[in-house]
Amino acid sequence: SICVNHTTSRGGGINDYLSTLVISSCIFSGNRADAGYGGALNVESGNPTIENCTFTRNWSSNLGGSINVNSGGATVNHSRFIGNSSDFGAGAMIVRGPHHLVSNSTFIGNVAKGYGGALIAVLSDPVVMNCTIVRNFGYYGGGIYDDSNGLTLANSILWNNTSISHDSEIRNKNQSAWTYLSYSCIKGGYDWGGYDAPEVIEDPPLFVGSVQSGKAAPITFDPETGQSTLMCADLLVPHAYTDLVLWLDSTEVNGRDQAFLVVRNDWVSITVWGDATESTMGNYDVWDYTLRPDSPCLDTGRDTSVEDYGFVIDDILGVLRPQDGDGLGAGGTGDGSDYDMGAYEFVPQL
Repeated sequence: SICVNHTTSRGGGINDYLSTLVISSCIFSGNRADAGYGGALNVESGNPTIENCTFTRNWSSNLGGSINVNSGGATVNHSRFIGNSSDFGAGAMIVRGPHHLVSNSTFIGNVAKGYGGALIAVLSDPVVMNCTIVRNFGYYGGGIYDDSNGLTLANSILWNNTSISHDSEIRNKNQSAWTYLSYSCIKGGYDWGGYDAPEVIEDPPLFVGSVQSGKAAPITFDPETGQSTLMCADLLVPHAYTDLVLWLDSTEVNGRDQAFLVVRNDWVSITVWGDATESTMGNYDVWDYTLRPDSPCLDTGRDTSVEDYGFVIDDILGVLRPQDGDGLGAGGTGDGSDYDMGAYEFVPQL
């Protein structure tokens, strides 16, 4: 784990230059870049590969609350971006330069006081596959701010992202650029300049949703572990779910509820990554962002196992894709491949 580090320059956790950096199975939490880019990771002219990593509660004063990639080609897979923030743009990540791939990843509760609550793409041709992009905030583009040469997005869910201006899910700055969206669930759909995105559904994705809520007091933070413990007033039922996100009321960033990744919970407490002590009331709500059996995102995606779509053959948890989630066999919905939308492939219970 790389936690609670601070720099007055770039890369609160790691600052990388001219290398082929590979980061696997690492947690970046509570890192800060006070006068630069990349709260957790800054890459200058490199080609990083980030696999099965968690970025949570990192902050940058400029661009890239978690990651800033400047003039390189990043590959990000099986990763989580929860509750990161920046004071200008890209609450979670900004990429510049060609050939970026982001797949099987979640972007939840990230905040940018300027552009792109979750992701900014600039002068690039990014490919975004099987991502869940939910409840992020940016002044322009609550989910994605697209200033690229051509964004390709498929099998993804963009839902309940918000912005002060318009285009809460995706903001396309460069209207002349080729942007191809397909087989995705986007709140309000996508209609920019007459472009009709094929197989984009506007029905709610139907996540499992809230599994526990209540009031926590006291809340304590351990700077050595980078984790907070919430003592809960009500008796809890320990959950075996993975990737739970705890929403906590807070005035820390724009007065919005803040997202924390759950480490564990027992009968009396919940432990999360990051400093949660700034909560004003201690009211919490724990969410599961996997899909329900009746979700319209089941089996309605496209086959993304080919090179143009990032060789996606499993989900964020390593579950093989596709699964026959609706039990009707292949061929009935989507492109017939039975791929789900979002980072999580639904596994039917026998």
